[in-house]
Amino acid sequence: MRNIVLFGVVLLTSLHAQPAFDIPGFYNEDGSVHEILAPYWPWGDTINVADFGADLLDNDNDDMLAIEAAMDEAGMGDLIYFPDGVYNLSSVSSSSSTAHIVLNDGYHLHGESMEGAILKSQFPLSVNENSTSKTVSIFGKFAITIKNLTFSSDFSGVYYTDRVNNNPDRSAPGVHLYIDDSGSTPSKRVVIDSCKFEKFRAAAIRLANSSDCVVRNSYFHQATDVGGGGAGYGISLQGNGHGVDSYGHLRDSRYNLIENNTFEGPQIRHGVVVQYFSHNNLIRNNILHATTMDALDLHGEDEYNNELCYNTITDVTLGGGVGVGNTGADHDASGFNNYIHHNTISNCREGVKVYLGSPSTRIEHNIIEEGLVSGSRGIYILNGPRSIVKNNIIRYNTASGFVGIYLKHDSGTLGDYDGDPDSVAIDGNQVYYNTNGVWIENGTNIFYGPDNIVHNNTETDTLFGVNVTWWEPVAIDPLLMPVTRLTMSSYPNPYNHSFNLDFQVPQNEVASIEILDIRGRQVVNIHQGFLNSGMHHVQVNTPGLSSGIYFVQLQQNADRITHKILLTR
Repeated sequence: MRNIVLFGVVLLTSLHAQPAFDIPGFYNEDGSVHEILAPYWPWGDTINVADFGADLLDNDNDDMLAIEAAMDEAGMGDLIYFPDGVYNLSSVSSSSSTAHIVLNDGYHLHGESMEGAILKSQFPLSVNENSTSKTVSIFGKFAITIKNLTFSSDFSGVYYTDRVNNNPDRSAPGVHLYIDDSGSTPSKRVVIDSCKFEKFRAAAIRLANSSDCVVRNSYFHQATDVGGGGAGYGISLQGNGHGVDSYGHLRDSRYNLIENNTFEGPQIRHGVVVQYFSHNNLIRNNILHATTMDALDLHGEDEYNNELCYNTITDVTLGGGVGVGNTGADHDASGFNNYIHHNTISNCREGVKVYLGSPSTRIEHNIIEEGLVSGSRGIYILNGPRSIVKNNIIRYNTASGFVGIYLKHDSGTLGDYDGDPDSVAIDGNQVYYNTNGVWIENGTNIFYGPDNIVHNNTETDTLFGVNVTWWEPVAIDPLLMPVTRLTMSSYPNPYNHSFNLDFQVPQNEVASIEILDIRGRQVVNIHQGFLNSGMHHVQVNTPGLSSGIYFVQLQQNADRITHKILLTR
């Protein structure tokens, strides 16, 4: 066996490795599919809250006493049943100062019908002024289902649509369903199905530090506030907070499914927000209309490997269909490998916007059409290193100043995260019958492939800046080669001081291997130069890195793959 030493790294050229993938969406670290787990539907007794004194009428009676008596009777697996009626919730739970209802493992709240069974929060203002007031609290619990209920409140004030200033009327509850961990114990297998959410202030559902939870077939509208500071979210899907990565811990936020829901603006700021290192979540088949800001928002808090697909987004005239990254406050770049595909986006200010150095975003097979907002963009890449823009259809966007695919310098936020688009690959897109087609104003190492079809745009089809640098197309378009031709795995993982990296490259060609931090910044250059096709082995020592999550990225031409590693000192 012949060893080659490159930059202090030993390459062993005759080992064979099994491939491992770091894939967005419901995939495990070994590349296997992560199963969508079936709900634990009720398996015990049915306990009817009307039998405990709930009167079903919308009046001054506090139905919390009857509901809590019914819950005291319940055990794991039992169904707590709400016949059609209005349940006035005035008092707090005996086990919480800020929540009406507190659920235990295996409790199930089901109504007779979504429109007919209404839980109406009536906290006093002194409780609601605390943004953590909750209709239902679930902390570190397992095997819960909530179905066929409307979550509402007695809010009777004026709805705000101001995106900057908050509504001074704070008489609505902060969150209807507050799902979180308890200490190191996550909530898991919580399913919300066929529910309606309205008249809340911060979020209809806050789903944090939890996994294998599902929200489906539900309707979100009428938030009372869409101002700054976390108001007006349909669903907030998140980890443990700014700069806190829970990867490798039980409380890791991942494998949550949000599907077949409807989010109706304008009293919704964002339909779904993903933030704080939350990863490998699947958001699909939702309808989002006229939200005040980005309908699907990767919130610029290092969220990564999320899959957003088959959603229909319309009339977001003051924001994007999908936003990747976020300016201001503690926000910055999103994390790696967020995959945005097969969405239909109509008449939004931006179809998909990537900025602040959010790395390796894949934007593929989306339809972006019928844009009427002046100055709007189809796919807008500001900085966004290693983004892939492939096989999208951008058509019939006739607004003044519209550009179908636009790469431009990012001026950053709060004095940081500025830069030009770098190593962005654009191929197989169809851009036609718009005001403008493709503008690449700034960029380095841009791959503009031969299979883009850009025609019949009324002002310009293509406009390329004089300082843009390019990858030249080759005889075989590397962007269209199957991604599985590049393979990579490492062991041990997590590792302490050094790890072994096995990888395969498909061509006799220049390749790069580097270690990147969660924000996409290179921290170790493992290899830059020619490699023979076939399997290789690399032993890597990283004495200068601190504990945390990193990504090994292998790239050859426009083909790239990343692999997640965890360093523990």
